[in-house]
Amino acid sequence: DLFFITFDSQYYNRKKMERPCPKCGGTVSIYNAHRNKSFAYTLRCNSCDFIFYTKIAGKILLQKYVDQLFNDKRTELIKGFAGKIGKFDAELKFDEEFKVVFDKVKYYYIKT
Repeated sequence: DLFFITFDSQYYNRKKMERPCPKCGGTVSIYNAHRNKSFAYTLRCNSCDFIFYTKIAGKILLQKYVDQLFNDKRTELIKGFAGKIGKFDAELKFDEEFKVVFDKVKYYYIKT
């Protein structure tokens, strides 16, 4: 029962993507896989309004960062985000409302 999403040339089983909701403890599962060249997907909770997109600021998160965020409520430093004023590296974390926010942002290219 493989699902057609690839990360680092590995296939992931749909069951592996299911996890407890960080907001309510319900089940978070794949809601929509964007079947285009980006391989981004959406996770939604079946019990509350929690939603999570794997494409953030122009970067598709690897499975290990999604796992870190859900397990530890934050990630290690992730490189290669693109924003309105430039490119940057940052950690991700959940805020009080369980929205993903950037933490410890380091810009390395600023548009002029």
